Amino acid sequence: MSFYEFEYGVKSNFLSRILSKQQNGKVHSIFQSSLNIQFGKSLIHIGPLGTPLSSFGINIPKLKLKTILNKVTIGDTVESVDRKIFIRTFQAVFVVHIDKFTTIDLRIHPAPIDTRKLKRNAIYKMILGINYNTMSGMIQSQHEKNMLYKLLSCRNDSIVIKEVIRYFFGRGIGLTPSGDDFLSGIVMVESFFAQTTTWQSMLEKHIKVYETTDVSLNYYYSLLSGFVSENFLNLFRNLYIDVYTTKAKRIVKDVTNYGHTSGYDTLLGIIVAIKLNILEE
Repeated sequence: MSFYEFEYGVKSNFLSRILSKQQNGKVHSIFQSSLNIQFGKSLIHIGPLGTPLSSFGINIPKLKLKTILNKVTIGDTVESVDRKIFIRTFQAVFVVHIDKFTTIDLRIHPAPIDTRKLKRNAIYKMILGINYNTMSGMIQSQHEKNMLYKLLSCRNDSIVIKEVIRYFFGRGIGLTPSGDDFLSGIVMVESFFAQTTTWQSMLEKHIKVYETTDVSLNYYYSLLSGFVSENFLNLFRNLYIDVYTTKAKRIVKDVTNYGHTSGYDTLLGIIVAIKLNILEE
C-alpha cells in the first residue's frame, strides 16, 4: 500500500469550524478535477491550486490532487486527527497536513457602497448585461419570470420573500440547484451591503425544515456564517472601486466558470438583490 503526505496548499478559514475535533468521515463525491469529503453534515471541497478556493475548501497542487483522484472511490474512509486529514483507500493512505497550509480569509466584511461608483463599475455593467434567460438555469418557464417581477415590484415584502424562498429553495438539478444559487446571490448582497438581514433570517429558518442537496446546504451554512468562496469575495471587493475592463472580465469569468450554470444563477440573484436593496430603482 502506498503512503502519500501533502504539506503544501491553501485552506479556507471557515474550516476551523469543521476540523476542531477528532472525527471520522467518508469520501462524499468525486469530480474530474476535485472531490468532496464529508464529516457528519459538513463537506470539505478539495480542489487544485490556481482555481478559486471554496468557502469550505482546501486547494492542493494539481498533480498531487490527480494522484488522489486516480485512487479514491466514493465511500472511502476519511479521518480528522490532530489537524490532519487521513484519506484511506484500498490502494493508498493520503495524509493532508492542514496545519501547514496557508489560511485564506474568506469572511464577508460588510460595508456601505457608493451607488454612483457601483453604477459605473465595469463588473456591475458586465453582469447587468448578461442574458440570464439563456445563460441561467433558473428561468425555466413564465412562472419563474413572474416570480421575479413580483419580487422586484413588491420590494422587500416579507410575505413575498418567504414565497420566493419556498419556491426556489432546492429547485433545479445538479449538486447545487439553480434556485439555491439564485438565493445565495441575494443573501450575498444583503450580507455585504444591505442594512437588513431579512433574507438571511428567513433562509436560516427555512433550512431547518426543508432539504436540498448536501453541497447546496454547505454553501448555505458557510454563507449564513459569513463566508463566501474566493471568486465571489473577489467580485464583491471589486464592486467598491474603479476596475479596468480586462480585470473585470477575468473576475466575472472566474464566477461564470463555476458549475454548469451555477455562476450565472448566482449572478442573477446578485443583480436582483442590488436592485432591491442598493439602487432601489
